[in-house]
Amino acid sequence: MSSDRPARQFYVSSIVGGSFLVVTADNTPSSILTAGGAMGIAFDRPGGRLRVEAEGRYRDPIEQTYLGFNRETPRTGLDAPGPIPPKPELIGTMQAKSYGGWSAMANIWRDFQLTDRIDAYVGGGIGGAGFQTSFQQIDSVEPSPAVLEYRTAYAWQIGVGAIWNVNDRVAVDVSYRIFGLGWSVTADDLAYGFLRSEVLLSLRIYEPFRGLLP
Repeated sequence: MSSDRPARQFYVSSIVGGSFLVVTADNTPSSILTAGGAMGIAFDRPGGRLRVEAEGRYRDPIEQTYLGFNRETPRTGLDAPGPIPPKPELIGTMQAKSYGGWSAMANIWRDFQLTDRIDAYVGGGIGGAGFQTSFQQIDSVEPSPAVLEYRTAYAWQIGVGAIWNVNDRVAVDVSYRIFGLGWSVTADDLAYGFLRSEVLLSLRIYEPFRGLLP
């Protein structure tokens, strides 16, 4: 099959799947829908392909409820204002939400041909993400006002997958990915629902405009 295909092919992909919390305070991971698409170029290589693509995806609203603690650094020295806190102070039950989430990624995937129809692949990507946040204490006697903020962040993903090549132009792709924000995973990232593990299903069409152009 690989001997008959062009050395370079343009493709488009639809993407849909589930996105799951990797770390959560109450040990009850929630799932959300993620969907989008990608376009790229596949270069024929010995034993498979090298794919370079641009990907965009949307994610459903994410909600986390957890116990919040004062993470203030302990005060030291004679001039410290007040006693040194012996341990982090419990603030209360917090609710953090992120919604309107999007990500735009530049990915590189290396496909390895296993049979005439089946490939496996590994790779990852970098890019950016943005979402609206809402942060609120929900167990206070007087309702606390929600703090709203729009955030953008560096984003990354790594993943593995399997491909069923239906024919020389159509492929079905199942993948598992880890998606995160920033150079390190912070408490704020976890509060708003990141890091995430994602299981995705893609339908890829190679040379989608073949036959439409004169």
